[in-house]
Amino acid sequence: MKKIFTYLSLFIAVTVSAQSTNISTAFMSNVKKADHYFNRYAYRNALTLYQYAYEKDPSNVYIQEQIAECYFKINNPAEAEQWYRRIIDKPNLHHETKFEFAEVLSLNGKYDESKKWFDAYLNEHPDKKIAKDKADFLDKIAYYLLDSLAFTVTPSSFNSSHADYGPQFFHEGIVFASSRDLELFLKNKPMDGFDAEESLLNMYYVSGKAHGTHGQPQHLHKEHLGSPLHEGPMTFFNHETKTAFTRTNLLKGKPVYDANGKAQLQIYFADIDKLNTVTNIKPFKFNDRSYSVAHPTLSPDGKIMYFSSTSPQGQGGSDIYVSRFENGDWTVPQNLGSNVNSAGDESFPFLANDSTLYFASNGHGSMGGLDILVSYKRAKGFSKPINFGGPLNTRFDDFSFMTDSTGRAGYFASNRPGGKGFDDIYAFTVSNFFLKGAVESMDSLLLKMPGVKLLARYKYTGHIIDSTITDNKGLFALKLPFDQEFEIIAQKPGYEMNHELKISTRGLTLGVDSVEIIMLKKDLLVTGKIYSKETESGLEGVSINILNLSDNLSDKIDLGNTAIYNLKLKRNKSFRVEFSKPGFITKSIDITTQDVNPKEYRKDIVLEEEFISAVTIHFDYKKSNLTKTAAELLYPVADLMKTRPELKVQILAHADSRGGKEYNMRLSELRAASAVKYLVNKGVNPGRITTKAFGETMLLNDCYDDK
Repeated sequence: MKKIFTYLSLFIAVTVSAQSTNISTAFMSNVKKADHYFNRYAYRNALTLYQYAYEKDPSNVYIQEQIAECYFKINNPAEAEQWYRRIIDKPNLHHETKFEFAEVLSLNGKYDESKKWFDAYLNEHPDKKIAKDKADFLDKIAYYLLDSLAFTVTPSSFNSSHADYGPQFFHEGIVFASSRDLELFLKNKPMDGFDAEESLLNMYYVSGKAHGTHGQPQHLHKEHLGSPLHEGPMTFFNHETKTAFTRTNLLKGKPVYDANGKAQLQIYFADIDKLNTVTNIKPFKFNDRSYSVAHPTLSPDGKIMYFSSTSPQGQGGSDIYVSRFENGDWTVPQNLGSNVNSAGDESFPFLANDSTLYFASNGHGSMGGLDILVSYKRAKGFSKPINFGGPLNTRFDDFSFMTDSTGRAGYFASNRPGGKGFDDIYAFTVSNFFLKGAVESMDSLLLKMPGVKLLARYKYTGHIIDSTITDNKGLFALKLPFDQEFEIIAQKPGYEMNHELKISTRGLTLGVDSVEIIMLKKDLLVTGKIYSKETESGLEGVSINILNLSDNLSDKIDLGNTAIYNLKLKRNKSFRVEFSKPGFITKSIDITTQDVNPKEYRKDIVLEEEFISAVTIHFDYKKSNLTKTAAELLYPVADLMKTRPELKVQILAHADSRGGKEYNMRLSELRAASAVKYLVNKGVNPGRITTKAFGETMLLNDCYDDK
């Protein structure tokens, strides 16, 4: 199944009648006739005509492009690759040709070359998110190719040589869609554009839910669901009394075509009684004849429905939407947004519980065709989807996934080799939770770390349950048994994990968790240069005292004849580092290595010389309050006192000889008090300050009374 909606529409991509089509194309050239069929999704018809045209004009690049794309569309990537290779280096190709060639290479498992062409396409179209997602996915393809015993995948016994997909549990068995034809004397032939041996889709029932217990498939209530076009897949809700299913657009039992002669898919609801009789069939309110609405999945109570649609309002291709049944009617469908939907195709949603949505996609980066992904509902919408990788996904189409009530077993469809028909249904079981991830180093900008040993051990016993070593791109995968608690340990000499990683698989269903482990150098390198403030040059002979505040430990380093220091500090600790030298004021800095990511922390240090001298300040005549100039002179004193708690200061206050002796003594006392008050206000302990008032007994201006 190359593209879900294209595949289904190929049965019905015709004009009103074959006769009118033949008349309208009778006088066209082979190329124009081929284009006519190509534009109506009849790729096999188009391919035959393009090949006729190529025999007459083998140098025509356009014809070769169209042949390559036809093979791509009908899911024959091997032939498509050969035709793309003939033209890929030609000038003036269609702008999507490199993208299509890259996709074909992925389908053929040539992932390295595929990434090369996605990158080439991105060089010309850097804004194409889908191409970037695919290139990024292929950059980690080894991560997704890691086989795991967590999955057991086996084909179902009820597959046929035709298309079988869309399994859903129903009563004591499984309902699925199939193009097999159990009528021996009356075949429902497909319409123009698809394999002539294929029949129309109808619904079938097979007894037995567990793999290996199935009976013979039976046509499911054909008299109620049978139509001249496709029926299915279908899903059930409200204790299996109601169903929602996909059907080709019908009106009074006849197909309804859009302007391009194409009948779209639509969703219908119906009741099912105990005899499995389908009644009261009604269309979904938001069906539209101009685009497809299909693949419904509903919550058990029928109040929430997710479905696929090719609405032109979407992200591109087919998207997944949600609608809610409120006040007796369905709400306007809402697109699930860019986390879930892409410019490619998202289809076949399956709601496992109220927060887990599985779906098929080829737009988020895939192993080749459609891959099965899972997204989890969060407060602000669905999370970015996770690809299960192999062996659930392959380079072929893997889709229509569903699980049982345990969430650890179920069915899906795939067109991988080894099956019986176009698409086959496979059973899967899972015994472990799959933990995949990447290990990166913070030495620079998140470098991938190969050769890191990963251990998964039980939280309470410490017993190792699984181990592995990261590959050359830092990727790893671990298998974790369900319903247990684990610690994940990453080991590499000289490194340690940035954070502890604990994983619980209790109550988890089928899933793959994606984690990123950051490794840090065990020691944080603190480096820098020590300068003299006065000379502004490097200061040698400094001693460094390192206090480990977390562990109450200390260490001392003498730098000697260098001004450069390098300290290795243990991670997740707190330190005080003191820099001292005789004749200089000791300086200390606090450093925490908690949650510090860089491998290097740089801090240059400036030390000031111990220089204490007298500071002379002046007061206005007969004034004791500090002038602005005086305050500016006292500020460095206050700053030094706060830096050097061992220092004390003495304030000597004077007055001149004008005025009486008692007056001048009192004035000098007030002046000393003003200086003390200023220093105290700046945070200096008054106990470190002494004062002495001289009045006019010690004149500083040599102006005595007798002069």
